[in-house]
Amino acid sequence: MINETASTAVQIRQATAQAHAATEKALIRHIKSIRTPQEYASLLYCMYGFFAPMETHIAALTGTAIPDTQQRRKADRILADLQALGFPAPRHMVQQLPVIQHTAEALACQYVLEGSTLGGAVIKKMISGQCPAIPETAFSFFSGYGEHNKEMWQQFLTSFNTAVTTDADTRLATAAANACFTALGAWIHTFYTTLNGGLQ
Repeated sequence: MINETASTAVQIRQATAQAHAATEKALIRHIKSIRTPQEYASLLYCMYGFFAPMETHIAALTGTAIPDTQQRRKADRILADLQALGFPAPRHMVQQLPVIQHTAEALACQYVLEGSTLGGAVIKKMISGQCPAIPETAFSFFSGYGEHNKEMWQQFLTSFNTAVTTDADTRLATAAANACFTALGAWIHTFYTTLNGGLQ
């Protein structure tokens, strides 16, 4: 049950728990199978194929609600990691993104993207342990903000909760966050099945 006296971010976290868990499970399955730099590059291609279009999709509507949005963009970090591995820029991009018409919806999708930094350190440790051949310079995406990850997340939540306050906006944000998780999960499935990992 959602606690309606909680902050908007907490309400959304509760309302998206199921979609979040399903998407995370789909991604972790592929992360656990990484044994070569090429398989890691495939994961980065998958992430870029969603993050790059999604960041562009929400940019026009997030406005100044999150003051450091530009600093928080992650697609360029993925390109830098691929370059460090010696792989070309990705070719495959997600085709089905959530419909976004309101600022609250865009901010909710940014909430989903920004939340990816929280588990990045764990994923980095997992992958580097499975494949020591991957250089440290190829982990800028999963490193996030390094030792400032929690601080940056709290700053984001403060801005998010300030920008999304009404019941109507909270409903829009909740639906958009769920749609974003679902779209990412669908893209992961498409990327690793229909596109065979994107490296062919």
